[in-house]
Amino acid sequence: MEYVINGIFDHNAFRKRVKEELKSRGWNYKVLASETGYLQGSIAVYMCGGNDSKFMPLAIATALGISLGETENG
Repeated sequence: MEYVINGIFDHNAFRKRVKEELKSRGWNYKVLASETGYLQGSIAVYMCGGNDSKFMPLAIATALGISLGETENG
């Protein structure tokens, strides 16, 4: 899955992947918050598209063991 297209991070594609990962692990936003150090409310706001944080995706990806480095230059 590509998260960076022409130098722009695709938050919506990333959110979709995170939701899939959470479901497969049986995690909810409370668990993800605990793993990232962010507040549960902050996770919920990001995940519903309320903001496009520059830093939260890295924390989430690290907690889930997924890469942010997948890119497409097309």
